[in-house]
Amino acid sequence: MYDQCIAAKVYVRCLVGSSGSGCDKRPSRLTTAVAEVQRVNGISGKTCELTDSCLCQANFYRSDITDHLKLCYASVVQNQCAIDASSPACDDTTTNTVFRVSTSVTWVNACKSTGSAPVQSMMTVAIVTTLAALQRHL
Repeated sequence: MYDQCIAAKVYVRCLVGSSGSGCDKRPSRLTTAVAEVQRVNGISGKTCELTDSCLCQANFYRSDITDHLKLCYASVVQNQCAIDASSPACDDTTTNTVFRVSTSVTWVNACKSTGSAPVQSMMTVAIVTTLAALQRHL
């Protein structure tokens, strides 16, 4: 079972870190990989868990990010998740602090050119939430 855990976590890491062609099937494959980690973890006496930051990444890439507004929303959600998380990202080397900065850059870039009132309001809420969460961590 330990080998199944490692394999599932490596697959999640691979999917989260992938880009380019072939990524159109990433959401469904990530759903399957996360479910496998959870299945192995559910076996009595076995521990197989993704870190909280890794779950943020997996949930982001499992989201529908097929258009600009959806990408913006998913990026803001990922950033808030990263702020609430504390452990390393899926690669097990990127600290949560670095991951939080990365997710902040992602959502700012994803949302900056939307210009619509709902997105601008969402960005305002996200900025205030981010600043409040960062204050808690200082």
